[in-house]
Amino acid sequence: MRFDTARFLTDLGIASNPFQDRVLASDSRFKLIRAARRVGKSFTAAKAVMPYVLTPNTRGWIVGPTYELAEKEFRYIVDILARAHKKLGLPKPDVLHSNPKMGDLYIRMPWGAEVIGKSAERPLSLVGEENDWIILSEAAQQKSETWYRYLRPTLSSRMGSSIFPTTPDISGSWLYELELNIPKTPGWELFHCAAWDAPHYKKEEIEAARAELSEDAFNEQYGGAWSFHKGRVFKAYSRAAHVVRPFQIPLGWRVWSGVDFGSRDATCVIWLASSPEMDFYAFDEYYESERPTEVHTAVVKLRDRVLPHVVRVSDHHALGKQLVTDWRVRGVPTIDAKVDRKARRDRFMAMLEPRDYHLPYHARQLGMSMGKYPRFFIMEGKCPNLEREIQLLKWKEGSRQEGTYGDTIGDDHAIDATEYIVHYATRGRRYRPVTSEYVQDTRRRPASALTGY
Repeated sequence: MRFDTARFLTDLGIASNPFQDRVLASDSRFKLIRAARRVGKSFTAAKAVMPYVLTPNTRGWIVGPTYELAEKEFRYIVDILARAHKKLGLPKPDVLHSNPKMGDLYIRMPWGAEVIGKSAERPLSLVGEENDWIILSEAAQQKSETWYRYLRPTLSSRMGSSIFPTTPDISGSWLYELELNIPKTPGWELFHCAAWDAPHYKKEEIEAARAELSEDAFNEQYGGAWSFHKGRVFKAYSRAAHVVRPFQIPLGWRVWSGVDFGSRDATCVIWLASSPEMDFYAFDEYYESERPTEVHTAVVKLRDRVLPHVVRVSDHHALGKQLVTDWRVRGVPTIDAKVDRKARRDRFMAMLEPRDYHLPYHARQLGMSMGKYPRFFIMEGKCPNLEREIQLLKWKEGSRQEGTYGDTIGDDHAIDATEYIVHYATRGRRYRPVTSEYVQDTRRRPASALTGY
């Protein structure tokens, strides 16, 4: 039987809103609630676990970065149970301890259901139990091993569920990477709510905060958006502008493939399709490390079988020089990109910049009008490593001087593979500043830089 959470909360006179209703109506086993401050994400998480709390012999944990932060959802559950006792005659808890300073957050109901508050500061307290549900409070402020090493295994024996209520934080890159994989991971669902989508926020207050806060702080705290802006290489990139719904590549479009060779590091292959207007759409990737060349090339050839003729580009220098030969011998030849890092990175940055008076293919299909669009897009869920690298690649401190384009922190294997394609495919083309259209540069160039002829 399905517990009617919405009716239960209505009978208690507890208010809701469309965002909270979507979360409560979802059957997904794992729910990531990424939202602005004070939109009710903790209250929503507490509401969502009530079917478990009212079921005999269940156990659930609320795990916060500290006991004080875990106490938020715990307090909401206590308040709901108190209201249910008063309005519906539901029995009171047999045991109720609510002392976060002493690390004591515990509820036991007469039917055996338990609610336990935990702190991630004490990881050894997170082992040895099995759970029906977990709330990972302020997940972006927690370490990845808290979820992957300690909490996820506790849900397996009972096929339990988990809720991640959080406001984005620059330290939560692991959660951002997890989010990128949600579209292709069964059982997971993302819910997002900005302050302007919450009915209780006043518009004038939001605009006042926009004027007072930095762009990063406003995007995180009021937009509920990931903001890794500080030191980022690709500051123009945003999921809203560059990630689009997957679509069938039209016949006649050129298909490209870029390869960044690796041995111990990851070997990455990116597939792009270019429209007649030279907009690029990344639609597939291969990203694996510590595998032999035979495995890499076998997978690439298998994926190529369902595609039209593919033009494949790579770097033929350094490590790539030998691997180019190895791949060619196994039936996967590549063209030499013949470009330095600064030139290809500049070109890729330009493709990410939104331009006026442009209408890419996917926007036309949706009936949208001419506007401000970039020329590079990623199909949602198809290239998670490319998304991750573009978002997280940063400059090293003090490396913004000329000649230091290689001084970055973070993986850039998928980025390199993509840059090879973009630069090679657009060589000999230039921007027309007003319309941002690419046009073929037909000016005659001297054969000799020395003589000019």
